[in-house]
Amino acid sequence: MAGAGHAPGRGWASKRMRDSLMVRVALLLTLAMLPIGIIMIGQTWRAMERNSEIFASTLLAQTSAIVAPEREAIHTTMGVAGTLAGALEALDPPLGACEALFARAAQENPRLSFIGLIDMDRITRCNTTDTERDFRERPAVRKMFAQAEPTISFTARGAVTDQPVIIFAEPVMNPQDGLRGFVVVSFPVAGLGFESVPETGEQATVVTFNQDGEILTTSGPGTAVAPQMPLGVALRGLVGSPPVTFRARTAGGEERTFAVVPIVRDRAYALGSWSPVTGGASGGTWFTGATLSFPLIMWAVTMLVALMALNQLVLRHVNALGRRMRSFADIRRIYRPAESRRAPTEIRDIDDAFERMATQIIRDEADLENALREREILLKEVHHRVKNNLQLMSSIINMQVRKVHSDEARAALRQFQDRVASLASVHQALYQEPSLTRLRVDVLLEDIVAQLATLGSADRSGAEVVRELDPVTLMPDQAGPLAMLATEAVVNAFKYGGPDASGDFRILLKLALDGQGNDLRATLTVENTVASEGRENDGTGLGRQLIAAFASQLDARLEEESRADRFIVRVTFVPALFDPAENEPPTTGAQP
Repeated sequence: MAGAGHAPGRGWASKRMRDSLMVRVALLLTLAMLPIGIIMIGQTWRAMERNSEIFASTLLAQTSAIVAPEREAIHTTMGVAGTLAGALEALDPPLGACEALFARAAQENPRLSFIGLIDMDRITRCNTTDTERDFRERPAVRKMFAQAEPTISFTARGAVTDQPVIIFAEPVMNPQDGLRGFVVVSFPVAGLGFESVPETGEQATVVTFNQDGEILTTSGPGTAVAPQMPLGVALRGLVGSPPVTFRARTAGGEERTFAVVPIVRDRAYALGSWSPVTGGASGGTWFTGATLSFPLIMWAVTMLVALMALNQLVLRHVNALGRRMRSFADIRRIYRPAESRRAPTEIRDIDDAFERMATQIIRDEADLENALREREILLKEVHHRVKNNLQLMSSIINMQVRKVHSDEARAALRQFQDRVASLASVHQALYQEPSLTRLRVDVLLEDIVAQLATLGSADRSGAEVVRELDPVTLMPDQAGPLAMLATEAVVNAFKYGGPDASGDFRILLKLALDGQGNDLRATLTVENTVASEGRENDGTGLGRQLIAAFASQLDARLEEESRADRFIVRVTFVPALFDPAENEPPTTGAQP
């Protein structure tokens, strides 16, 4: 029995894809390019780091250039304050000399709006306004004396100028008494101007702040600067840091780059807020991703070119050769597509070798088929001649039967004639069958029983022969003994059977198959009715001996069952296995 075919599932298709030449080459190329890719990524990363360093240095330099006017003003003012404080500590001049010293300093630095000495009682008597002023109620002055160190601060409304000013306070020390007061110098913010961005002219958002994180100046109105400041970053936390850049999101939701530049270390700093790409330097996430993806793009392009070349030069020709091989295996067709002429030399050599092999196979198959046909013709001729000789013998026996007057001799000759006719039927069936390796025994038994019924009717008239024959195909080694066994059993049924109590004389010949595969069994049953008054068995027992001998040749189980009104002979055997496809008549030879 042929097993049902199973269509390939997803697992088979997946394994086929994994084992394909394209996938294996892709994996090998990936492994081969992996060290180069790692080196490229490392070099790209180092180039990005170098680019980031250049970018940071550029922003720091540009921020420093923008606040250059403030740096100059702050350093100048700090120098004036420090010089005056040092002069007061060294000379301890009287009030008039003090005022003259401050007046000369103001004359040399016209940008300064106020110079004065605030005593320990928070009152300035020596100043450039020639007026005593009381600063005891000023919070900034109280904070200045509380810290007792140099400070820079901003006030939106100066006590003297009534304008926004930046105030520098330098402590004046006395070797005996310690702190004597503070030299206070201020200059107006209105006089400062931020420079444009070098090379681009772009105006950045820049603020300056003191050591307490208080904003001193801005590059624009406060309302415009506030949205450009880093969100969640306190200016006080930037005090003391070296020149540095960082990225942060602003209060306005924009991600920007910030540069911190010290103006006076630990006292004044500048913070520049820049767009993500400024002055030709790149620092965005997109740029980083694009740069790092360059090795991947190179890998993808290399793989694409390599696999396209592999497919163009090898795979498509190999696939075409595979289709030719399958076509040859299925229908024995040999063809060569035009594209194979453009294949590489190695592939063309394989194509030529395949064509030579296929041509030789077809020739060998044709020679083998001719030899088999000649063999079949010879065997059929042998069976035909044997059948003719057996029929001639049957005719001679029939002529002899007419001349014999003894009933016993006539019966013996008739039985011998039956056996010869059965053998002739077997050889006739082999001669008529398209294949010599199998016989339809149901058709063979039909012919044999028809002949025996005709011969038996002379001895037992009125017998009804019932045939229940399943289609069964056997090899000649089993078909011959089975036909002879059926002949002996049917002859005995005619000879010793008879009408039952109802007056019917019936003979049943049944051939059935049961089971499948290794459990397949064939059963031949010959059943005949028996006369109710019984009949004397005057035979020699040769028929039963022959039945037992034929059953032994079939390696079969022989059973005999005798009942009141019938007699049964049953033979069960295992049919020899062969390819079920051979049950079909052979087709013509393969197409060259």
